Amino acid sequence: MKSTSSSSPPSERGARPCRNSIRWRSGARARAVLIVVSDGEKIIGPRFIQMLEEIDARGSIRAAAASLGIGYRHALAWIRRAELLVGASLVGRHAGGPAGGGASLTEKARRVARAYRRVNASIYRLVERAEREILDT
Repeated sequence: MKSTSSSSPPSERGARPCRNSIRWRSGARARAVLIVVSDGEKIIGPRFIQMLEEIDARGSIRAAAASLGIGYRHALAWIRRAELLVGASLVGRHAGGPAGGGASLTEKARRVARAYRRVNASIYRLVERAEREILDT
């Protein structure tokens, strides 16, 4: 019988590298990401920004939620929490009818997404530089 034990920690066995992680020397990986939390709940982070981008591309909250593998009600609640946090509407909803319903991002949502991407890019560059500072000290 084969042994199922491994010398690798459970978090590394068969795991795919995290998206946006940076390969450091000796096979190490590092990652940092901005997640805005309110009352213990993640509100704005990479998945939320991805959801906004999917809404923009698909013109539908339901289609965006499905593409991310989350439920429509979950997506609506997430949008509402983010709207409360930023104090403005992020998604315009259009009722159905002969032409069908839909959704579109507000200008505020576009600004939030751009700012988030800009800040996250800065964090990524910081993690790239951190290898030298941490491992070469």
